Amino acid sequence: MNRVLPILSALAIALPAWAQDAADGTAEPAATDTATETAAGQDDADGMLSLRGDDGDEVQIPPDATDEPEDRATPEAATNADTGADEDVAGDTAPASATGDEEPVADTAANDAAAGEGGASEADNAEASSGAETDAAEAGIAGNSTPQEEESAESDVALTSSAPFLSSTAYAELRPESRGEAIELIWDVETFTPDGQRIGEAEQRTLIMAPDYVRYERGNSVEIFDFATDRHLELDLDAGTFTNTAFAAEVRRRLDTYLGLSQAGQLDQIPLGPGRSFERFWLEAAMGIRREPADLQTALTDGELTVERGDGPPLLTAQFDVSAVPETPEPAPEETEAAETTETPMSAEDAIAAMATPIDLSAGESVVFDPSQAAVPISLNRAGATIDWPEAAPEQQAQAELFRRWMRHALPLHPDVLAALRGAPAIPARFTFFVVSPDSPDGRREFWTLERSGTVPPGFRLEPELDALAGSPELLGNLLSFAASAAMADAAPDDTAIVEAIAGFREAGDPARAFLVAFHETSRNGRCPPPGQSERRAACAEANSVVASGLGNPAFETVFGAVNDIGGDSSASILEAMTPYLDEEGYAGAAARTIAANELMAWAARDPEGPPAEFDPFALLAEAIAIDPSAGANYRYLGNAFLNSRNPIAAWAVYDAGRAVPGAADNELLADVAILEDRLRVLAPDFFLPR
Repeated sequence: MNRVLPILSALAIALPAWAQDAADGTAEPAATDTATETAAGQDDADGMLSLRGDDGDEVQIPPDATDEPEDRATPEAATNADTGADEDVAGDTAPASATGDEEPVADTAANDAAAGEGGASEADNAEASSGAETDAAEAGIAGNSTPQEEESAESDVALTSSAPFLSSTAYAELRPESRGEAIELIWDVETFTPDGQRIGEAEQRTLIMAPDYVRYERGNSVEIFDFATDRHLELDLDAGTFTNTAFAAEVRRRLDTYLGLSQAGQLDQIPLGPGRSFERFWLEAAMGIRREPADLQTALTDGELTVERGDGPPLLTAQFDVSAVPETPEPAPEETEAAETTETPMSAEDAIAAMATPIDLSAGESVVFDPSQAAVPISLNRAGATIDWPEAAPEQQAQAELFRRWMRHALPLHPDVLAALRGAPAIPARFTFFVVSPDSPDGRREFWTLERSGTVPPGFRLEPELDALAGSPELLGNLLSFAASAAMADAAPDDTAIVEAIAGFREAGDPARAFLVAFHETSRNGRCPPPGQSERRAACAEANSVVASGLGNPAFETVFGAVNDIGGDSSASILEAMTPYLDEEGYAGAAARTIAANELMAWAARDPEGPPAEFDPFALLAEAIAIDPSAGANYRYLGNAFLNSRNPIAAWAVYDAGRAVPGAADNELLADVAILEDRLRVLAPDFFLPR
């Protein structure tokens, strides 16, 4: 299969936002010792964590759902979470221990991994062979999975724009074609203190909106919120680079930050340093996630929407050009001969439903957004007040809905405040919002005035020949390079080399390495078929022969015993057993790295001071991926390690890289990342377009 993937030069490495010096005048991050308690023990009585999504509906999330179901627990290293260019938050940190207790020890892929029955034993080991299948299962090599119907079918994963190593040229070629008319909005933005003092100079900001993306230009900063692919692109045109981040990663970062700083939504005041704090409401505004609905007062008068909270200043005012909104049509006249030929005007509901009909752009008609984006109540009830929006042209209402979802990404508006704009008849002609943040502890008010707008030619607007910019840490750039090379393959490599390596080591009298190679095969292909069907995978069929021939071999019994102890508390002995193989470059070395890395992380979860400092589980997993980029389980392990160290941006870069590699994408552990993404979509739907 031909793939669109320009040759990549070295991937640039960028320091994360939290590693850079703060600009003068910015507030220090909130003290992390104020949020050291975990969410566990503070959840609802039913054991569920109750949060509210952007749509105002309650979302019940298991207390540990902020850390994914995974096969090995990882340490909660104190890695900060960056919060994005335009977000306001109490510091750009998320305390590592704040999102709930990790499972201290979980099963590894070794326990799910695979070798079925079969394989002839040598005559002098006949008795051992009869019990080899049981021994292999005890060692975590036999699995209980249902065999795939077409185990021999090779993976042929189509490369998509979600691959984080793509150049901008490849990204634009691989994403769905952007069809439909685009509009350009030029905004004048002014900022004032609560008492009316201007802050800085007025700025001009430009939005280019099409049905499936929003391009946001602010001075030298250029961002693209690509709702067609659920990706956030940040362009550095001077450097010729860009970053390509999943919406899901950014939502997860916001969730981590919110849960960490608010102690799972329990704190009413968020510490902002010695003697300083601010209301949780403002953290919810910055993160776009809240636990309980806010008590707001909403009104629409003469085309102006106002959202207030108690006696405080208005949180949002939005002025709509009611003169441009079509008036409600008069009732049809009495039935006459002429009236029989009069076309009955569409209701608002019928107009929205009619959006399902494709528009012929060649006829010069205006673009219409996907109907599901506008299929929201025309009258929205919030906090006891009903917003009776006027009738609106469906395409204008749909543009307003996409604009609102862009606001969710870019502006620090509380979810309940932003919800008041659902069903708006058009993009507001001007709007004002009030926010409190570490940069503005006394509050500030931003005034956005639409200076001019107009249509522009259709098409996706991304400058070509920008290189992908890898994030921190440095090993991420190296990993993406290996994944990029593997993604260029037309199909996943078959397992011939693995089977030959097992047989070669066994015949050479080295059952320890043969066993490790068999273990590694499960990182690529998942669990072995159940007993009686192991012939579906040659490596699984070889495993019992390896066990039988290895009994009595000291090196084999050390490795075999170590794998058998995975999931217990023998981390030191397991690491010692793997150490002799950690410098090897073949499949046995990859397996040793996988086992050692997962064991180090499980050990650190039990005892943070326990693991030897000279071993780096992140580096070990990255090296295992470099040896065999088609081993999908290792992408999941490494991504989870980043996730549990509070670096979801790096986690999704790893997940997405693995899902772009033929073979790796089919791994059951890596494929389950989609389940996590669906959870985040349910929790925070306004960050995405409806599917």
